[in-house]
Amino acid sequence: MLYRLMGVLHNIRCTDQRLELALIHIHKHYMEKLRIEQLAKISCMSKYYFIRRFQEDAGMTPHEYINEFRIKMAQELLVRDDATISSVAHAVGFEDRSYFAELFKKLTGYLPREYRKLYRKDTKKTAANE
Repeated sequence: MLYRLMGVLHNIRCTDQRLELALIHIHKHYMEKLRIEQLAKISCMSKYYFIRRFQEDAGMTPHEYINEFRIKMAQELLVRDDATISSVAHAVGFEDRSYFAELFKKLTGYLPREYRKLYRKDTKKTAANE
């Protein structure tokens, strides 16, 4: 699942291999607290140069990318697992359930519970038709 999401989430053309190291770290450790300074160090860049290069290649800041990746992972968990919304939020790296729900709605158009209800039905219908 992780590698599928890595390819699907964003078509980032890394013109600098050092940024790929940061992306790999994000994808492996998204559930942990990630610091821009840490990602810059992994990429052997200063913090400000890292942010600028990341934004040039990804079209968004590292923080925005991390949040979008976490929300994509949460979408998978919401459809696949019966965990509470708070548990899903925590599992993908959000400490604040309210912030998670707000960001989830901003990026998907649905609250987490609405998304789960809608896409669980679709998943069950698809499985029943196969």
